[in-house]
Amino acid sequence: MKTNLIYILGMMCLSGTVSAQTTVNYTEFEQKVLDYSQTLKQSVSQRTAMQKAMKAAKTAFFPAVDATGSYQYRINKYDMDFDSVKAWYNGYLIDGVHMYNPNSVTQAMIDQDCDSYWRNTSSFSSINTFITMNYAGLKDDIMTMLAGGKIRVNPYTFKNDFSTIASKDDALTALIHLGYLGYDADRKKSFIPNYEVATAFELALQTGEWSEIAKAISTCDELLDETIDGNAIRVAELIEQAHDTYTSVLKYNDENSLSCVLTMAYFTAPGYYNIVREMPAGKGFTDFAFIPRSNAGFRPAMIVELKYNQSAETAIKQIKEKKYHGALSGYSDKILLVGINYNEDGSDKKHHTCVIEEWRNS
Repeated sequence: MKTNLIYILGMMCLSGTVSAQTTVNYTEFEQKVLDYSQTLKQSVSQRTAMQKAMKAAKTAFFPAVDATGSYQYRINKYDMDFDSVKAWYNGYLIDGVHMYNPNSVTQAMIDQDCDSYWRNTSSFSSINTFITMNYAGLKDDIMTMLAGGKIRVNPYTFKNDFSTIASKDDALTALIHLGYLGYDADRKKSFIPNYEVATAFELALQTGEWSEIAKAISTCDELLDETIDGNAIRVAELIEQAHDTYTSVLKYNDENSLSCVLTMAYFTAPGYYNIVREMPAGKGFTDFAFIPRSNAGFRPAMIVELKYNQSAETAIKQIKEKKYHGALSGYSDKILLVGINYNEDGSDKKHHTCVIEEWRNS
């Protein structure tokens, strides 16, 4: 019965493809039907496989409730660190609900590795197309979002047509539609939702007028390594270089703008850390807390305090006096205390200084 049904469907679908001017014998027509049937079977198999993978990925994030009413995330079933998956693929907002990228989550579960899977899709080239458009303020807005900020967007001028982009808002809205930007509907602001998308932007920036920015981003791994190694002089030099690159776009006149540059300077750190800005700690708020995830390996936790027209030593002193390291009281390994200062009138054009100390919770 199924075979007959497939033949009938095949004949119906193929009948429109055989014109009156084309003559085929029964054997050729039969083969066309069989080929088409095989295509249908493959399509069904692929769809079924994807549905199973999606179900598995969704199940991984649903909490499992036991008889006592307590729950835990079942992502451990796949031996994956939840915080890492969250940092890589979370961040989208729909009616206030956080959403993950299902395709990337599925692939991460299959490969047992968090990576940027979206950059292999056909829409990836669209990033460079839209961010290089010559609209006033677009480059500034992209840099602000790369530094962790949010940008107000008017999405209502967009015509749902990628070929008729007529303004900065249209370009940003197109990136929202493609999933390369998140959108907070309540505040009408766009943002880079997660680390996977950030790495896609990093790759897209390596061409055209963004090459200088991409070159600066390429030193981020070195900056993180030098910080971990306690090389304060080199850290100050690398942050100086980042400052020289980014201040052409970002205003740089207070601790808040310094924190934006620092976010860009440590651009690759979210691959290993949960980075919390203005984290409540001790008797105040620490500027940055770098909390290692399970894949961090040898990389220690870090508390970073910023100062403007003061001194790096003052920053370290504030960390200790206000007990900012107490935010990591449950962390038994060493903690790096990092103080960074920017002097507007630095000598020999060296504006940044850095002090790095080790700390262990007793």
